[in-house]
Amino acid sequence: MVGVSDPELKADRTNGVRLLGGLTAGYLTATVLIAIPLIGVAALSQQLVDPRITRIAVLLVMLGLGIADLAGRTPYRDRQVPQRFARELGPLPRGLLWGFDLALLVTTQKTASVLWAALLGAVFVGPVTAVPSVLLAAGVVYLGGVSVLSFAGAGRITGLWFGVTLLPWLQRGAGLSLVALAAAGLIMEAFG
Repeated sequence: MVGVSDPELKADRTNGVRLLGGLTAGYLTATVLIAIPLIGVAALSQQLVDPRITRIAVLLVMLGLGIADLAGRTPYRDRQVPQRFARELGPLPRGLLWGFDLALLVTTQKTASVLWAALLGAVFVGPVTAVPSVLLAAGVVYLGGVSVLSFAGAGRITGLWFGVTLLPWLQRGAGLSLVALAAAGLIMEAFG
């Protein structure tokens, strides 16, 4: 996203700000739409399923996600917003569309499974209020990062440097962290 917003800011600062504003508004709108059913699932699962079974199931899924990250196979759906929208839509509607799409979580490539694990824990183990907290925290980190990098002019170097140099290390570190946390949790469930 920085590769889109950075050139937009350089070409026309007002349009760049509109793009980032649309991105934020789209992200927040989709976050609310996702949070509502997830809060319902969280409340229902906490009433219907034994908490210990839920914790063990979440830990096993976390373990699987961590192993997938270590193998470089983070789960995601291989799809993006059509590139023609970059040419056809103005900055505000383009930002709205991309922000909405990013917040849907399943439609964009993930660097690591940490968000999936946090969302699983929030929905099935944490208090019901954890769901919007996780979604909003992810949005703040993502949107803050895009904004800072865009205003810093990092668009032309970010993609290549991130994808080639940093991404594999982030993915492995996240995978190792998830495996360690899941293993510790399973040990605590077995002996605690």
